[in-house]
Amino acid sequence: MNILQSVSENSNILQVICSLCMLLVTILYVVFTWKQSKYTKQTFLESIKQTKEERQPYIIPTIERVSGAAFATSTYVRVQLNFHCRMENVGDSTAVSIYAFLYAKMQHTQGKQLVYAHLIPQYNYSSSVGKATDEDIHFETSQFRDIIEDLEIAYSKI
Repeated sequence: MNILQSVSENSNILQVICSLCMLLVTILYVVFTWKQSKYTKQTFLESIKQTKEERQPYIIPTIERVSGAAFATSTYVRVQLNFHCRMENVGDSTAVSIYAFLYAKMQHTQGKQLVYAHLIPQYNYSSSVGKATDEDIHFETSQFRDIIEDLEIAYSKI
């Protein structure tokens, strides 16, 4: 009887201790649930990102051939350096609004870092999966001379 009487006398203290234990358990539950929710959200966003990346077009350019031409006029010589490129879509979806740009990166010429091809190439509306398109991109006389100058500087350093 002595135990029952002491429990009865201290019931308020026991109730406070049990309430504090329940509060601690509830706080732990909330923290772990919040962490799990955060991880679930992160995993979901990562899966959306991977799905988008998997369904992207992927265009591989290949230079099929390079040709050059020189035209003599009465006042100057016009030079063209032409690159015939094949663009193939090996991705998982159709590529839309395709422009192909070509540039030469200057390594030795001071001031110029890049020399872009003269004309904007043909605009392709789309390229289906597995489809290849051909592009002709060329450098004109001034761009060709810049490239030759850079090559001469490189050759002189050898």
